[in-house]
Amino acid sequence: MHSFGSYILYPWGHDGSLPPNAFALHLVGVEMADAITNVQLPNFPKYRVGNAVTTLGYPASGAAEDYAHMRGVPLSYTYELPGLRSGFQGFHLDPRYIRQVSEETWIGIVAGVRRSLQFASNK
Repeated sequence: MHSFGSYILYPWGHDGSLPPNAFALHLVGVEMADAITNVQLPNFPKYRVGNAVTTLGYPASGAAEDYAHMRGVPLSYTYELPGLRSGFQGFHLDPRYIRQVSEETWIGIVAGVRRSLQFASNK
């Protein structure tokens, strides 16, 4: 988890290359984003899903999803949680939205786990 921007990011963030399972990473990411969209407040930005570099527009080395993927976690992500302000103020979520963001994030994670299990059972 990180803030902010409403992103679900997958490897590789240091150079923008795609891992061999990029299609699965993207499908599960979209599943998580869609689950969040179904329950999120209308004033929150929709989640964008993609490779960290192509989605953010810049490389970022040392990210958790890259490390986990390198260590063998096939479906690894970084959630960039929503922020409703611009600049550095976006990092400070208004306390009245903390519960909502927590609940919708959990719903997204559960959707991702369910989709991941479908991939695992098809192998």
